[in-house]
This record gives sequence, C-alpha cells and structure tokens, in this order.
Amino acid sequence: MSACFEIETFTSENGVVSFNGFGIELFQTGGTNDRVLAESTWKHVYKNSAKIEIENKVNGQKYTLDCDPNNFTQAYRITLPYGNYAFSSVVEGGEFEPFLPFEVSGEFTLSSESMDIILQATTDYGLITVKNQFVTSAVVSTGEISPVNLALLGDESFRFIYARGGTPTKLEIIESYSGTAIERNLEIVKYRHYNFILELSEGNVNFIDLVMGAFDYEEEVISIGSNLQVGDSFQGGIIAYILQPGDPGYVANETHGIIAAPNDQSTGAAWGCFGTFFDGTSTAIGTGAANTNAIVSGCAEAGIAAKLCNELVLGGYSDWYLPSRDELNKLYLNRVAIGGFVSASYWSSSENDWENANVYAWIQGFDRGGQGGLTKNSTARVRAVRAF
Repeated sequence: MSACFEIETFTSENGVVSFNGFGIELFQTGGTNDRVLAESTWKHVYKNSAKIEIENKVNGQKYTLDCDPNNFTQAYRITLPYGNYAFSSVVEGGEFEPFLPFEVSGEFTLSSESMDIILQATTDYGLITVKNQFVTSAVVSTGEISPVNLALLGDESFRFIYARGGTPTKLEIIESYSGTAIERNLEIVKYRHYNFILELSEGNVNFIDLVMGAFDYEEEVISIGSNLQVGDSFQGGIIAYILQPGDPGYVANETHGIIAAPNDQSTGAAWGCFGTFFDGTSTAIGTGAANTNAIVSGCAEAGIAAKLCNELVLGGYSDWYLPSRDELNKLYLNRVAIGGFVSASYWSSSENDWENANVYAWIQGFDRGGQGGLTKNSTARVRAVRAF
C-alpha cells in the first residue's frame, strides 16, 4: 500500500505509525426479542479499498493511507513527524450493500520511533444471511427500493446482505423444494445478525459450519415440505408416491417421490415404433424419465404415449415423462387418492422382454391391477408423471 503526504519541515524527528488491526466494536443489545444473545462469529465482508485520513492537529497537514479492511495480515505503515494527530476512515453505503459500511475516528500522539494502532470501527448496519440450501433466490426490498439480490459467499455456503439499521425490510426467499415464496418482514437493528435456514420438516440442521463477528445473532429455522402426503396437490400435479427406504433414489431425511398429472393425457394412444427395440428401457422406480427420453429420441412417430408426456407443460413444469412399469404400479396402488383414473389399461415406458421387446411394452390394468404385455401398435391410456 502507498502513502501520499508532504514532509513537514519544522522538525526532523519522525516515527512510523502502524495500523495493524481492524474490527467492529462489540455490541450486545440483550433485548427481549433476541433469540440468541451470544456474539456471532461471522467474518465480515468489507469493501476492499478504504482510505485512512490523518491530520496534524497543530498545523493542519493532511496525509492519506490506502488500506484493504479485509486484509490486515500485514500492517499498513506511514512515516510521520512527531506530533498530535486525528485520524478517520469512512466507507459509506446505501440501504443494502454486499459489504459492511463503517466509520473509524480517533487521535494519537506520536513521540517515538514507532507506535501501533488498532482501528475500532462502528457501523449503522445489520446483517441478513440465508444458508444456501434449498434456496433458488433470496432478495430484500423496501417500499421505495426495488428488490436487491443477496450476495453469495465465495464458498457458496451462505447468501448475505448488509442492511442499514432502521430500514423496514422485506426478505423474500424462493425455496427450491417446491418453488414456494417465503417472506419475512424485518425491522433492521444495527449490529444484529438475522440468519435464516431452510430445512425439510423431517430433516436436521447442522450449525457446525456456520462462520459468524461481533454481531448479535438472531436465528430462524423455516420448515419446508412439511407433512407431504399421497393425494396432496403439489408442483403441478398430485403426489402419487413418496419414496421409501430401499427405493432407488431414496435419501434419508429428505422427501422425494412421484407426482402424477391430475388427468389422463390420452384415452387411447399407441406406444409406438412397433418392431423396434429401445435397448435399455427399465422397469424400476426412477427410470421412467430415461426410458421416455430414449423412446422420444429413437421413434419418429407423432402422438405416441412417450411424446405426449415429454411435450406436456403443466403447472409451470415441463419435465413430465411416461412412468416405468414399477412407477405405474404405484399409481395403481394409490389410484383413489390420486384420482381421475378409469378401469382400463395404461402404458408404461418399459418394454416387455418377457415376450418380445421389439413388439410388446408393459401395461398396467387399472381394473384388477394386472400387469402384462401389449403390442406397441395397440392403444392404451396415458398418464404423465414427474419426479420431485
């Protein structure tokens, strides 16, 4: 770093002033609304350039020292004539900033060859953080200010924004689990850290990796995806099945499964490409999407079952597919809760290699529940699904 100054001529006695530390003063409110009254240990993010302004209190001589408040691994030094000095450093900000605005001021008397100073700053800002899990976006706004995106830490573990104290702030989080908007209205208090964590209702939250500074820590855990059940309206359709331990794709403490379109996509469509074997279609849960992609890529016929599902856009979702045999069986077992089925045969996306996979594909009867093969050029009903 460099220092810009003029040499004083009235004395030949000089000393080196080292600014070798920087921090925000502790501030603990102990207010009745505090959820956690201990200090947080968040490592604050500052603007990467600041100026320390120094003025000789006797003759008015001014000096400037450039520094990076994020990096005091080495001291910032300046040589000054002996004397009495005042110093200050100010980084200003708006209502919301991806760095912490601050103000520093103080005085010192230089009367020796060297002296050390620790910069103790103050701020008018509070901190909002959102753990970057199950989060699609997070923005803050006021009545006068358009939405501002929270910044992302370098390791992508948290989204954050600094907000001026006294600012009525609306935080809006779009969660990635179901696309729901979560809103919180905050009256920002300076030095207060508001932390938000999204968790699945049956999941656990681990705070070990939460890197927090000298701000009060106020935390809220927001449950999402709570109490999902077969038959619930969800993400464009009806929950048809929730994965259980042992199912392909099951993840402990997370809720995943199959969503069915609320109505049939066809009352009678061909499976398609009679005489063609789509080497690799599977019957297992979790394979319907891959089956559908293979069929659509390899069959030029229009209006076939897989294409009706692949081209479906419903409830804002476009990732529908023709279920595999085992996925379709789950729809049959839960047909009453899902609704809209008739006593007829429905296509799966699985070829039937028990007979002749070039000719036959698996169907599911929704009358007595039987599964069997039907020639690919025959017609059956179609119900699309998607995974969540």
